[in-house]
Amino acid sequence: MRSLDQRLRTHLTAALLLALAAPAAAIVPAQGDSPLSSLAFISDRVQAKAVLAPVEEVEGALTASVRDGWTGFRGTNGLWTAVIDKRSGTLEIAEGEGIPFLPGIGNDLTNGAIAAHLGTKAKVDLAVVESITRAFLPRVAGLLGVDPATLVLNPGRSGHPADHLWFVDFDVVRGGLPIEGARVVFRIGHGNLIQLGAENLPAAGVAIPAAKISRGQALANLSAYIGGFSAADQFVDGGSLRLVPVRIEDGRFNEGFEIGRGRGATPVWQFIFRRGKGHETWRARVDAVSGEMLELLDTNDYAQATGGVKFLGVASNQPMPFADLSTGGFTNSAGIFTHGGGAVSSTLNGQYVKISDGCGSISMSGDPDGNIAFGTSAGIDCSTPGVGGAGNTHSARTQFYHVNRVKEVARGWLPGNVWLGQQLTANVNINLTCNAFWSSASGTINFYRSGGGCGNTGEIEAVSLHEYGHGQDSNDGNGGSPDRGTGETYGDWTAALATHSSCIGSGFRATNCAGYGDACTSCTGVRDIDWGKRVSNTAHTVDNYTRPSCPTSATYQGPCLKEGHCESYVSSEALWDFVNRDLPSPGSGTAWTTAERLWYLSRSTATAAFACTTGATYTSNGCNTGSYWKTMRAVDDDDGNLANGTPNSAALYAAFNRHLIACTTDTGADTSFRGCTQPATPTVVLTPGDNEVNISWSGSTGVYDVYRNEIGCNAGFTRIANDLAASPLIDGNVANGFTYYYQVTAQPAGNESCASAPSTCQSVTPVPATCTPPDAPANFTATGTANQINLAWDAVSGATSYRVYRSATPGGPYSLLAITAGTTYAHTGLDCSETHSYVVRAATSAACQSVNSTEQTASTTACPPCATQTLYSNGFETGSGLADWTTGTLLSGGPTADWRGIQTCTAKTGTNIFRFGATTCTGDYANTQYNYAQPNGAGGINIPAGSRTSRLSFWHRRGYENGFDGGALAVSLNGTSYTIVPSSAILSGSYNGTLSSGTGGCTPAGVGGTPAFTGVSSTFTETVVNLDAACNAASGGTGGCGGQAVRIGFTSATDCSLVDDGWFLDDVAVTSCVPTVPATPADYYTLTPCRLFDTRLADGPLGGPVLQPATERSFTVTGVCGVPSTAKSLLLNVTVVSPASAGYVQAYPGDGSVPATSTITFALNQLISNNAVVNLAGNGSGTIKVRPGTTGTVHVVADVLGYFE
Repeated sequence: MRSLDQRLRTHLTAALLLALAAPAAAIVPAQGDSPLSSLAFISDRVQAKAVLAPVEEVEGALTASVRDGWTGFRGTNGLWTAVIDKRSGTLEIAEGEGIPFLPGIGNDLTNGAIAAHLGTKAKVDLAVVESITRAFLPRVAGLLGVDPATLVLNPGRSGHPADHLWFVDFDVVRGGLPIEGARVVFRIGHGNLIQLGAENLPAAGVAIPAAKISRGQALANLSAYIGGFSAADQFVDGGSLRLVPVRIEDGRFNEGFEIGRGRGATPVWQFIFRRGKGHETWRARVDAVSGEMLELLDTNDYAQATGGVKFLGVASNQPMPFADLSTGGFTNSAGIFTHGGGAVSSTLNGQYVKISDGCGSISMSGDPDGNIAFGTSAGIDCSTPGVGGAGNTHSARTQFYHVNRVKEVARGWLPGNVWLGQQLTANVNINLTCNAFWSSASGTINFYRSGGGCGNTGEIEAVSLHEYGHGQDSNDGNGGSPDRGTGETYGDWTAALATHSSCIGSGFRATNCAGYGDACTSCTGVRDIDWGKRVSNTAHTVDNYTRPSCPTSATYQGPCLKEGHCESYVSSEALWDFVNRDLPSPGSGTAWTTAERLWYLSRSTATAAFACTTGATYTSNGCNTGSYWKTMRAVDDDDGNLANGTPNSAALYAAFNRHLIACTTDTGADTSFRGCTQPATPTVVLTPGDNEVNISWSGSTGVYDVYRNEIGCNAGFTRIANDLAASPLIDGNVANGFTYYYQVTAQPAGNESCASAPSTCQSVTPVPATCTPPDAPANFTATGTANQINLAWDAVSGATSYRVYRSATPGGPYSLLAITAGTTYAHTGLDCSETHSYVVRAATSAACQSVNSTEQTASTTACPPCATQTLYSNGFETGSGLADWTTGTLLSGGPTADWRGIQTCTAKTGTNIFRFGATTCTGDYANTQYNYAQPNGAGGINIPAGSRTSRLSFWHRRGYENGFDGGALAVSLNGTSYTIVPSSAILSGSYNGTLSSGTGGCTPAGVGGTPAFTGVSSTFTETVVNLDAACNAASGGTGGCGGQAVRIGFTSATDCSLVDDGWFLDDVAVTSCVPTVPATPADYYTLTPCRLFDTRLADGPLGGPVLQPATERSFTVTGVCGVPSTAKSLLLNVTVVSPASAGYVQAYPGDGSVPATSTITFALNQLISNNAVVNLAGNGSGTIKVRPGTTGTVHVVADVLGYFE
């Protein structure tokens, strides 16, 4: 039944945008809510992981070609070691002292030595290195067990990630199809071949069968297995033929297979689909030979603009980098953009990151300077600052900032990666709890709301970085990690590199993480990857932790085939140890910089973090070709010789061997050796400028890399410049008023692995250029007319513009209203009886302004007298069915029967409600509807001419499929078509989402993009609508609803699948301030506007204290402001200030009872005014009473405009 679902000083031309604020992988194990979860599995046949041994241990079992090939290779090339994959009986990987391959500092080769490959090219490129490699291949083809003709270069895994490093990586292709996961790789450092290896190759001589069953037969087998498909299921891959490695079992041998005949390959039909609106992405594989189901698994990896974002749970105001602009283009890394004047806004649909928020749409407008301040907000989930739309949430701002920053970090290391330059969508505030995930099928990262003991995952920095890490894993050039344990380490380490915190996702839980039986001691995240912060205080291995503690999983499996999140601890802890225990100066900036370099530069060639063998005891090693040990050590090498060690090999070995995932047989494994002399550490000087920083350095040699962040010295840095020849660097991607942190490294040209230690981290805050401000404008005047207030002032010498500021109350605070080059300004579009206070400043730029002029206060012409009247009210306690309501459809909206009308269900007041849904209180509405119900019959509600402050209020609760079904409001004027009421017209209790446009015609026409009340809210909430604003939106005018017949449509839209309880309405009311006419014109006397009382003042008869909820207070007003004792009633302008809750205020005679109508209604914290005629007490006391209908305190200010006798 339920669905499964701030402040920039800039140059005159600049503005700042601020934000204060493969398989799918989850941050924690998915809960398996889908019915398909119970059917998910991976066949043992496709679990053909390598079983590794040093060549010396299995030499006797190898074929002569492999054995003799190794002997010859070793004799020719010196000190090399090798590991054999027992399943294939061939080389898994070999490494050693280096074989000259192409010119580099590791050898004496010149371009002449490779002339046959270089041809007419002036420099080496990937094609040249491939040619050299293919010429070398026949020497090692027998060792690898491959025919060179079957090898096709994989450009994603191959390349030149650093000046000293080349990877040449081939797919293995049979019959036109690549074998999944099978590869042959050559790693070249400093010109020398230092590693060569293979993974997942079928054993030599094993035939690969041809496909025998058709795609249709395979699909039928899958359909039978899962119980059929429905129209709501969506295929991402409707059937593709693949080759996958498979086990070849043989019980005659202790290993369970014969060495050299333990792996083959088979064709499979692959299907990828989504079931209904579930978030899972299912991949199924059917053997194309036998028709056997081999796999069903969920491939999801779970887990200046300025505004409020969160760092390790602490809110902070930060620039919004690379944000979209309505005027075209994007902000820069610091949120800066050139503002040419006029209106500008942003929707966080940025250059590299797009936000889609389940709470609603996002659009934040800039101020007259162009500054777009998304702001900060208290609360969680759908809480907003009250500006920028319903989707301007903590989660939206946090994700936009952090995902942009981590992509920027990665681009600094991997500038050639295409995916890093593309837009990534982050879906936030999904109406589920306790997880987040990366979807490789849709290429999105996805975050859930709070609940169930879990925080909102989109508001947690490390969860954001973790899920992004899964995305990078899928797009780093070599596809996603081959097992889920490695994938989870990839996500966790991506987060740790940015935060320098071992607690991944602090704030995800209310208590410390359980750690699969070895509890965390100080981490409320999902995992703590520092074993010293676990109860056991013991480094974890596959045998002391994975075997006894990790649960089994049918599909989400790590290297040891246990549950992947749990298995990831072993490899994640090794990486944490490397930085924080084993490198010199553990935990220092130098240590983190080293780790970051080794990590990013090895991404395109790394596969499984380590290899694991299970049994009564579990064993592990890092001897597999793509292991983190092998690949990071290859990147670390500085001289083209692995046999003599690498600069950080001892630290890598200590960290990885502590967890038993190093390759102990590698020569030089535990030896730290530098084959080069590091340059001296640079000395850095930072000089702040206007939206720029000058970074200069001295005291070193070589070329230079420059790093920056805006968090602190103990956080991850972004490399903003690479291989600079000389100082200085002018960094223009910074914003005034924000603090930035820098460090610089030096290295010999072409040898990044020989870099110096980073310079001492320093901070700097850019500042505007100094200026001599102009004088303040003199002779400032403000004059009110009917609908505007005209301002004028004298010109100021030297000023290039004037900045007008407005306040609702005298003395401020002021907000920028306009920027003008002239000496007059008209504040237009005002209502009658509006009072505003103004100051004006002369300016030469946005950052160079005079002090305020004198303040001027003015009011528009007084409104005609009016009194608030209730024009419609229904609490549904009487009547039956639709009562006085009528129904209809919008566009092709289907039937209207689900508008049931009055039902006895849980109500806000009384026992009845008005219902969209089924005949019972817990019954579900039907699919595919777009219809409405309207109060007061087909004619609607007549709003008397001249009326103003027209309001609709109602209470409601709901149960809709989130994002796809929902309720909305619409208005029709004088029988015209309905227009959806925009969010901007709702004063309180606004829409919480936007309805999806759906796919395949599932959503009724016209519904997509409609703002709505969607999802589930089981408690009654009051919504108050400014009907005048809604009428103006419908008519395109400015006259409000007065003099018109207004139909109010409560609309409901549902798509083709998944239903819920519907919409429950109560206490619907329409009010308006209707003009009142004195008995004769002589009865009314105008007064100069004068303040009668103000509860914000010191306590007294006409001052404080603040009004208390539902407590009336009497004020004596005759004899004040010229009100005579003969006055019978007053024309007042009543203003509400700082209400602590939504509600209303009533003003009435001092000897009268509480009336049924209100004088003014308002939302939480709203500043609002209304004119009203209030009678004085009939007993001659000259008193009126004021009573707030609120649950919180409220200040009330009353100005008298005239009186009646």
